[in-house]
Amino acid sequence: GVVYNDRNLNGTLDQGEPGLAGWTVYVDYQGSGKLDSGDPTAVTAADGSYTIPDVRPGTYTVREVTQAGWTCSDPSPCQSTVTFAAGDQITGKNFGDWAFAAVTGMKFEDANRNGKHDAGEAPLGGWTIYVDYKGTGKFAPGDPSAITQPDGHYGISGVSPGTYQVREVPHAPWTCSLPSGCSYTVTFGPNTLVTGKDFGNWSPARITGNVWNDLNADAFHQPSEPGLAGWVIYVDYQHDGKLDPTDVSTVTDA
Repeated sequence: GVVYNDRNLNGTLDQGEPGLAGWTVYVDYQGSGKLDSGDPTAVTAADGSYTIPDVRPGTYTVREVTQAGWTCSDPSPCQSTVTFAAGDQITGKNFGDWAFAAVTGMKFEDANRNGKHDAGEAPLGGWTIYVDYKGTGKFAPGDPSAITQPDGHYGISGVSPGTYQVREVPHAPWTCSLPSGCSYTVTFGPNTLVTGKDFGNWSPARITGNVWNDLNADAFHQPSEPGLAGWVIYVDYQHDGKLDPTDVSTVTDA
């Protein structure tokens, strides 16, 4: 059979629900409800599958060794009564289990684009943060998610244990600066809370204007005063009063 992560708690192995590796399944020869010496056992493989060979003929209960923080949903109750006869190959004795974790963080405007949440940088509400169950890089049905609050904070609960990417749904024309690659790889254990998964974004602004020949020197642009082409206008990021290589600039047109 297979031991699997029953993400939707429906007691059925559904497409996309991953196997659980490292779980012990056993045939309860003594009927004690616990793993005793002499009970045949197997440990699930990476895909959650298990095989217990050399079971002696008889009617026994097949059980799993429960793990802390997990709840068994398949079968109900968490055991299968099986009659073994010589030469039988019995399949489909699956076990489904579920557990939940949570992740929190903050969304903010990275005004200086340094990939850090600095004092005074404004929160961003209304953004969707999600756990990418399928690893597609896109928000899909079934992915746990939350929308950032006006103060920028978010919390996603009901995350199934496993290793996943935590991502944001992008908003044009914003650019993500935190984290690198705009995703966190997080391993969620049962009943755990992961904190500090912040997302920073910046958005380019635009400024326009005119350079003109102020013929009468009155500091007002009269309709008869011509524009001046070929002048460089720049945003002084360094506040040093000169055009630096990292400053954004343009040249006035005709």
